[in-house]
Amino acid sequence: MELNRRQFMQVAGTATAIASTSVLSSSFAFADVTIASTQVAFDEEIDCDIAIVGAGASGLAAAVEAGDSGLVTVVIENAPDTGGNIIGVEGCFGIGSSMQKELGIEVDPGALIRSELEQAQYRIGGCNYTDMVHASGDNVDWLQEHGVLFGGVDTDLGTERVFHRFETGNGALSYVPQMTEAAQNAGVQFIFETHADALVQDESGTVCGVYATKKDGTTIKVNSKAVVVATGSYMSNEQYMLELGCPVDKIDYLGRAGYDGAGHDMCIAAGARSNRGNSSPLGAVKVAGLPTKFQGGKFFYVGFNTPDSMWVNQNGERFTNEEFAKDNFCLMVNPAVINEETYVLMDAPKMEAFIGGDEAAQSIDAAKAALDAASDDGVAAGWQELADGIELGEIFKGETLAELAEQAGMDPNTLITSVERYNESCAAGSDRDFGKAPELLLPIEEGPFYLVHLTIEILCVTGSVKTDRNFSAVDLYGKAIPGLYVVGIEGAMLWANVYTINISGACNANSVNSGRTAVRHAIQTCL
Repeated sequence: MELNRRQFMQVAGTATAIASTSVLSSSFAFADVTIASTQVAFDEEIDCDIAIVGAGASGLAAAVEAGDSGLVTVVIENAPDTGGNIIGVEGCFGIGSSMQKELGIEVDPGALIRSELEQAQYRIGGCNYTDMVHASGDNVDWLQEHGVLFGGVDTDLGTERVFHRFETGNGALSYVPQMTEAAQNAGVQFIFETHADALVQDESGTVCGVYATKKDGTTIKVNSKAVVVATGSYMSNEQYMLELGCPVDKIDYLGRAGYDGAGHDMCIAAGARSNRGNSSPLGAVKVAGLPTKFQGGKFFYVGFNTPDSMWVNQNGERFTNEEFAKDNFCLMVNPAVINEETYVLMDAPKMEAFIGGDEAAQSIDAAKAALDAASDDGVAAGWQELADGIELGEIFKGETLAELAEQAGMDPNTLITSVERYNESCAAGSDRDFGKAPELLLPIEEGPFYLVHLTIEILCVTGSVKTDRNFSAVDLYGKAIPGLYVVGIEGAMLWANVYTINISGACNANSVNSGRTAVRHAIQTCL
């Protein structure tokens, strides 16, 4: 009996459910082209040495490494072009690169690695970090050899000069065209607008190919000696994002569409261990509808640049020390994931200081007039953003706390009680609830008062499939699944629950390193 694609995917989905509770048994393995003794129909068949699913940063790195090694390589990509989310990335981490040596930059790698392990509470692989960090300089040089454009080395969001910034400011122009051309020149075949559906396994459980569906509905079976999954995680999968605490209606996703979790599901169906419980969102918080970081938005930084404010949840309850993200702005995502709603509460002096710095306070009406007179006036633009946020319903303004709470749908008594308790801590110079630094304990007293609603902004989610140091997918017992590699953010074991920024550009560095490492290991063990 032959299956059409819809029937096939139903069987594959059943395999996923079984694999989530036990190691995939040989009776349910993809034996040649058989699933539970049922033949799978396909319209086209291709043979190659290595199949790569996804043509983003890690997929392109794997493709170039494979092509340069003389492997017959096929890349399957759901989008009509290469790039994935690397198009919006600004650079890449590296230590010991030729660029740094020319500039006399020396960085202690051990100190950086320790800071990452500490922030992750040692729930990540130390060996994975040393592998990536110590290979990073050579990887940057390798990228340059293949035409990738870098314009300099700076600190970006970290503390050390390790960020190799793309010459054009983004990977769309400095990484993607160059790596795509390098892969094509090495003989790599790209198959675009084709969705990978399931992995092929032989009777021993070794992964030896992939089934996919083209845009026209025809199906293809790619036979290979190894498969590298570089599908970029599951940001477009509503169910998975909901389980992560990021309902799609409450987040602003910056990346490209199409990250449906198919790569994750394929690996789990093949017996791989899910790591979604440790997945880490890479992002921050923002005020929806107002200018973003890349647009020079003032209120994009309201959560980060107002540590003397007060954060409250949907009930008007204070829940944290407001300086918690001073060493890592990505931490701001965590409470926003836990709460139903998250707000920054400010009084008039705090709002005036945030918008104008040491400048004298301006009213919104005066700011509008100033904005008309000088459109490049940053202070006036900040007050205009505030006015726009109020009009959008993302910022609430009240002359009293009770009025403010009612506008936001909170119980006024709860908000008032929370502010009173906070002000008591300020007067005492000691935050007995959350231990906020005494110098930041400034009372909330003078109206008008503001509640700034925070929305989660996410670029990607890292680490959904458990891998080892070679980026082989592992089963529930930690044993590598032969022939199956998971690279890029999907197989990253460098972060747990939160993305850290001590190593600026580490996400891209991992993508390059994982793609190259997986192919090298496949050459040694599968070919």
